[in-house]
Amino acid sequence: MLDNFQHYADEMLEKHRLPALSMAVWKDGTLHKAASGILNIDTGVEATTDSIFQIGSITKVFTASLIMKLVEEGRVDLDKPVKQYLRSFQVADRKATETITVGQLLNHTNGIAGDYFVDDQNEDGPHIARFIDRCSQLPLVHPVGDGFSYSNVGFAVAGRLIEVVTGMSWFDAMEALIYQPLGMKQAICRPADVIRFRTALGHLPQKDQTKPWRASSGNYLCLGQAPAGTTPTMTASDLILFGRAHMEKGLNSKGERWLSEESVRTMQTPSVEMPVPSDVIRHTIGRGWILSQHLASGEWYASHTGGTNGQRALLKIFPEQQACFVLQMNEQNLSALTAIGDELTEKIAGLSMTPSAEKPEINLSPQALKKVVGQFCSYGGDYTVTLGADGASAIFVSSVNEEDPLKLKLKPLGEECFDQQNEQGISEGVVRFMSPDEQGRPSRLFVGGRIFQRIA
Repeated sequence: MLDNFQHYADEMLEKHRLPALSMAVWKDGTLHKAASGILNIDTGVEATTDSIFQIGSITKVFTASLIMKLVEEGRVDLDKPVKQYLRSFQVADRKATETITVGQLLNHTNGIAGDYFVDDQNEDGPHIARFIDRCSQLPLVHPVGDGFSYSNVGFAVAGRLIEVVTGMSWFDAMEALIYQPLGMKQAICRPADVIRFRTALGHLPQKDQTKPWRASSGNYLCLGQAPAGTTPTMTASDLILFGRAHMEKGLNSKGERWLSEESVRTMQTPSVEMPVPSDVIRHTIGRGWILSQHLASGEWYASHTGGTNGQRALLKIFPEQQACFVLQMNEQNLSALTAIGDELTEKIAGLSMTPSAEKPEINLSPQALKKVVGQFCSYGGDYTVTLGADGASAIFVSSVNEEDPLKLKLKPLGEECFDQQNEQGISEGVVRFMSPDEQGRPSRLFVGGRIFQRIA
């Protein structure tokens, strides 16, 4: 596959019906890169390996790296409250405001409702500082330190903490402390800089139209959430440089020390487990990184995905094998990202992501299925479960991304867990119903890494 990487990229583009994709692989001391498709359906500009794509939430590993540099300098302690460094920090829960630690920002155990995206693209001034002020009345989705729920807001807070402690903007810190020492010359984090590069535009699928996609109406999500991943944009090969530095224990491509081995080890040490069952992978969270153990081989690897307005990205590093890869696409197609990512994982690292045996179909009684029926809500959207003659179904309406409601069939994996299958029969991941009340009805839903609360 790596012998003709461009051909592979062309195949994946056609198979998954994407506008464009860009890929890079580091293996056996060699960089392989390829790009295919068009960056903008309205202009027809072709994708090249010099094209930059938004990396979305992969940015969280960057922000965590900046925090770890401050830890190395003795300026921040992961176990100290955020309030010690950021006096303006406040959420609706007074006790949480005083007790949430810096480390809990980085492993999503802070409990803050994380998918709060304000429309601030037409504003000038300090977006991150202003955004943090707006978060003062955000509720908790679970008690501080009690489990895991993905929190974009937590990383925006971490970004503001970096600004206060360093005296420089988060954008300047990204450029001076990450991009420059790692030699990332085609990486930006300020939207104004995209004009200097061949830049991908996000797209959404269209049904029953002359064109298969339409351009996203918004170029960026909330600018105040930049440290969580709304603005950084770069080539796949530049993102590989960042991945290599973490894979190679904090050394840049020239062998120079960038981050300490202790910092890298801290970021890649499991701190909390994700409550999603799998026969193939055990998922945990480090500091910034998602850490996965391949159950068949026992091998650990680190990864993070990203999603913005009509764009997706994936970075995986395999430290034991000194290999890593990046996948970028300008379409809001999570199933395609997952499928190509799983295939690359097998081809690059030899780790099969397919269960060794298909599970027998589980048939739950109507009484058991009725317990999960209801409406579950978070700041990220609404998830409504209904029951019909053919079993349980769900509709997810996002309040963050510009996309059509997602219609899902829920296939039981047990009484608590269900596989979500889209209208094409492709899995969109596992959901877990949690915290049953006195009637046995779940009061929480864990989906997409977030906790949703039952409201009906």
